[in-house]
Amino acid sequence: MAVFKYVAISRSGTKITGDIDAENIRIARYLLYKKNMHVLSIKKRILLFNKYVVKKNSNKTDLVLITRQIATLVNASMPLDEVLDIFGKQNSKSKMIEIIQRIRVNIQEGHSFADALSPFPAVFSPLYKTMVTAGEVSGHLGLVLVRLADHIEQTQKIQRKIIQALIYPCVLVLISLSVIIILLTAVVPNIVEQFSFSETALPLSTKVLMILSYSIKENVIFIMAIGVSAVIFLNRLLKINKINVFFHRHYLSLPMLGNMFVRINTSRYLRTLTTLHSNGVTIVQAMSISNAVLTNVYIKNKLNISVKLVSEGCSLSSSLVDSGVFPPIILHMIISGERSGKLDHMLETVAGVQEEELMNQISIVMSLLEPTIIIVMAAFISFVILSILQPILEINSLVM
Repeated sequence: MAVFKYVAISRSGTKITGDIDAENIRIARYLLYKKNMHVLSIKKRILLFNKYVVKKNSNKTDLVLITRQIATLVNASMPLDEVLDIFGKQNSKSKMIEIIQRIRVNIQEGHSFADALSPFPAVFSPLYKTMVTAGEVSGHLGLVLVRLADHIEQTQKIQRKIIQALIYPCVLVLISLSVIIILLTAVVPNIVEQFSFSETALPLSTKVLMILSYSIKENVIFIMAIGVSAVIFLNRLLKINKINVFFHRHYLSLPMLGNMFVRINTSRYLRTLTTLHSNGVTIVQAMSISNAVLTNVYIKNKLNISVKLVSEGCSLSSSLVDSGVFPPIILHMIISGERSGKLDHMLETVAGVQEEELMNQISIVMSLLEPTIIIVMAAFISFVILSILQPILEINSLVM
């Protein structure tokens, strides 16, 4: 959908300048005609960077804040158009405010709130739009928006914890690699060069170090080119569906890390499923949207089969058992929720359990990863030092 800037005269004779969203200029003119406006000029906005489209990594904090504020005003029985007008008049350069202004225009043109969000898929996910639709249909939009803000906030919280847990190991790896490269390209060559003038046979470790140092120093551009080519080739390879599924399936078998990757996906799935189903979205639609948040293709394919089974009349618990993705304790809790008629409550509980187990496992993995990196780094530096000291000590013993 494009944005068109227009100048028109209303029925009362007032000159109006504004923007309108439409598929093309003919539809834009027709929409203005339907509003009893006589178009003087209209042209498509040419934007080098579409200011109405925010990247996927847009500021979710703004989205949570605005969602909560809209919910508060809607719960106070204020019409949605007036609520959005309040935000549109704020003196802020935030992209979210600009988007809210466009949404208000869409609503004034006769669209529902959910439909008005459609031109901004990078900001409002299918989950967001589906929940807004459920809120409009049920007449509890304010309550649904509060729950939606809670969901986004909880998702952010988990993402932040994962990132915080990964920062130190990543920094440690970068520092270790930097030290190794500096040793092999700058320090070691200057020291081992002295040994080339000696007639003494060099130890095997020193020969290995000299070969390694020379190879890296003389072929650094070639090594970098090979590395970049490998990354590009792997990226292209993973675009082939069968290979991508094979890769995603087998990295789940990695010791400790595989189980952590499974929990990252299952916790996301359960949290999204809980949020949608507890707000009136049908279980099949909730499962379909929940699948979209998964990052592992193999798990996604398994749970797509579960969606099909439920749509054919199978229960949620039975379909998830067949997927083989969730641990037995989670499945038993879901079965219990179905039997007691408290599925929403039980889904909320299992989502919390999975998230807690995920954070515990990340803590365990990181607590093992950090000392492992330090030990590997220490072992390599020890190898370098011994490789340099051995010939020096042998030369000294011959002199004595």
